[in-house]
Amino acid sequence: MSVSNRQISKLFSLGASLLELHDDNQFKSKAYDNAAFTVRQFEQPLTLMNETELEALPGIGKNLSKKIIQIGDTGSYEELDRLLELTPPGLIELINIKGLGGKKTKALWQALGIESPEDLLKACEDNRLIDVKGFGKKTQDNIIELIHFYFENKDSYLYAEAEAEWYEILEHL
Repeated sequence: MSVSNRQISKLFSLGASLLELHDDNQFKSKAYDNAAFTVRQFEQPLTLMNETELEALPGIGKNLSKKIIQIGDTGSYEELDRLLELTPPGLIELINIKGLGGKKTKALWQALGIESPEDLLKACEDNRLIDVKGFGKKTQDNIIELIHFYFENKDSYLYAEAEAEWYEILEHL
């Protein structure tokens, strides 16, 4: 089964967030964010193209084309795998909660030792987030809502994503 442009985009977004989380080069993080946006815009599947064709596309250079080829072959790329090894699994869940990202997750992880959505909800209930720089009562209340929404929809799929997967499965069969 081939990897869709949307899946490639999600991997680049995750890479950008993990780079922020681990204090890596901020310009590199921004480049991955831009790559995620660019990849999502292409209609033709990028994994079906060779490296030369990818490099010729606007916004895709030598570095990204190699990563896209790797993603097509393995489902990931080396740098992302390295970052995932350094990251506690609960932090990846936190990054994926809408409204949180690499920067906020990093601040919570460093200041309060929060490593999972459950830890974050407990910290909010104990009113500990207001002590962290950049977080206030309003932000804490918003985060509580985001976490509840996350837990309610954790094992659900967006129709558009499920439909795309369904068509790929049908084509494969």
